[in-house]
Amino acid sequence: LSARAKMLRWEEESILIPSEMKWTTFFFHNRANGWKTREAMSHKAGHQAYARKQVAMWTELAEHAQTAFTSCLI
Repeated sequence: LSARAKMLRWEEESILIPSEMKWTTFFFHNRANGWKTREAMSHKAGHQAYARKQVAMWTELAEHAQTAFTSCLI
């Protein structure tokens, strides 16, 4: 019974993990796009600079996640 339960949990994880990888990458891209919008709407140089920094950070996170997830796909 215990071995079967473990097998079923692993099967469920093998379905969920690839989806979670996609969601994580989409989330990072979404945050970057949100900051791009804020940058475009801002009229102050300091706010625009901060928004650009946020865009760069979220974009880098998305790229890093995509690279990491691509190398470990099941």
